[in-house]
Amino acid sequence: MEDLPHKDLILGIYIFTFIIGFPANMLALFAFVRKVRQKPTPIDILLLNLTISDIILLVFLPFRMKEAVDDMQWNMPYFLCPLSGFLFYTTIYNSIFLLTAVSVERYLGVAFPIKYKLKRKPIYAVVACAIFWLVSSAHCSIVYIMQYFEDYNNATEPPHERNTCYWDFSKAQLEVLLPVRLELFLVLFCIPFLVCCFCYINFIRILSQLPNISLHKRQRAMGMAAATLLVFICCFGPYNVSHVVGYINWKSPKWRVHALLFSTLNACLDPLVFYFSSSAVRSIIKHILKRLVGRLYLPCSMQPIASELMLLVYLVTFITGLPANMLAFYAFCQKVRQKPAPIDILLLNLTVSDLIFLLFLPFKMKEAVDNKYWNMPYFLCPFSGFLFYTTIYNSIFFLTAVSVERYLGVMASVFFWVISFMHLSIVYIVPYYNPKGVNGSFPPDKCYENFTAEQLEILLPVRLELCLVLFCVPFLISSFCYINFIRILSRLPNISRRRRLRAIGLALGTILVFALCFVPYNASHVVGFITKKSPEWRDVALLFSTFNACLDPLIFYFSSAAVRNTLSRVVRGSLGKLRTSCCCGCSARCCPPVDSTEKD
Repeated sequence: MEDLPHKDLILGIYIFTFIIGFPANMLALFAFVRKVRQKPTPIDILLLNLTISDIILLVFLPFRMKEAVDDMQWNMPYFLCPLSGFLFYTTIYNSIFLLTAVSVERYLGVAFPIKYKLKRKPIYAVVACAIFWLVSSAHCSIVYIMQYFEDYNNATEPPHERNTCYWDFSKAQLEVLLPVRLELFLVLFCIPFLVCCFCYINFIRILSQLPNISLHKRQRAMGMAAATLLVFICCFGPYNVSHVVGYINWKSPKWRVHALLFSTLNACLDPLVFYFSSSAVRSIIKHILKRLVGRLYLPCSMQPIASELMLLVYLVTFITGLPANMLAFYAFCQKVRQKPAPIDILLLNLTVSDLIFLLFLPFKMKEAVDNKYWNMPYFLCPFSGFLFYTTIYNSIFFLTAVSVERYLGVMASVFFWVISFMHLSIVYIVPYYNPKGVNGSFPPDKCYENFTAEQLEILLPVRLELCLVLFCVPFLISSFCYINFIRILSRLPNISRRRRLRAIGLALGTILVFALCFVPYNASHVVGFITKKSPEWRDVALLFSTFNACLDPLIFYFSSAAVRNTLSRVVRGSLGKLRTSCCCGCSARCCPPVDSTEKD
């Protein structure tokens, strides 16, 4: 048997994809069904089918999670193996076809606008989608064939007794499977990829030459085309390249399972394509958020792109971060009650900080929907802002403390909360600061914006101090600790290569998260102090800090065995006790008969 792949990585990506992809695709499905019922266009029908394809993949993804939890052993009823595998791979190749069809539709719309508009009919898209489903299903029927291949392990095991699903193939199976995989690469990937490249390259070329389109619309369309092409390459390239490598080496590459993870991630990247390419999806998201936060009046003068970007980032952060941090909170609470360690206390406080941040994030969502006007009771403005910014800087402290956790303990956590509260009290002070009694409406219609010159005289130096004390010092400490941590680990001979690489990768990942999430926002403090005004891009920089709330759970997952164990138990519970039921059906030894006296 081949070496078992890293189940923790596989399970983590499957859960990440499911948590983000399922609600996002369900929202897109609702939007496209409404649009198709009202006034269908070919692009709507293609995107609807792409959404259905992603949802089918996500519905059967829990079977893959269960397989990863069981160390890639198949302990469920065996008929589910070929069924789930068949649908899993069919939806992947169907997504390739549909993304290609979307590129063709966009190219024809700009290359032959008049002819295409006259001849395009929704029925053509319906027929094309039916052909895509048929061709994908026919090619991926190889999954069924291989699972019931009669020469499997010299026919010594009947299908229902096999404990692996669609890997660990015999030589006889590979003689059939590898040529079919090469054909999948050539027909179901290379041809669509070439068509996609041709369409999007010419789409960008034509758009760049059109004079009657605004620069903003042109850049948005070109960026969308380039991003879709990049998603196509990143998600489907590695897995299909493994077909060629397998055919040349005449065996399945060991990294093939990991390459498949990129294709799985496509299910949570497609909704971003839907959001920026379909006004129907954007309208539905706005409509749902209105229902959640109350009946709102959207001003006609709102700037849609800035508000939509903020709303999207807040929404993704909330949907991803809240369940992940709740799970981490449960894991750390259990660990602290049993046998607490300094690292557990620090990560528990970091989780609490992220949860407070996420619980007050809906106020920021409503503010974004209202084009950054504050239409809620004004006392919530400084209160939510105070907690919002406090938790951001508190996370900086805790990430720094994790890097030196051997020297820090419980009192350090209390100290970090106090320091963050003291420094961020400026958020409460500035909105009410009006030394000269300047005339103006109170409460103001915006929250923590549009400061007066007198307010900026106090605020800008405090922001600079926040950058120096609450960011630069922790960042230098984190960098020093992790650089020396990596240096020492690389020299230790008594640690396995896998553990060393995992620890080094986690250290580098934490530094990268630290830099990406907190550098842009704190750099805006320095720029604001120099220019004597808040930079216009400050709100966009704050979005990077917002993302930290959904990136922290990934650090918890890879740095804490308690979180991984809790996650495994939750997955097992959600999928049901299938192993026990299968064992009871096959062996009385596993499930002994119950004595009649015990029944009574």
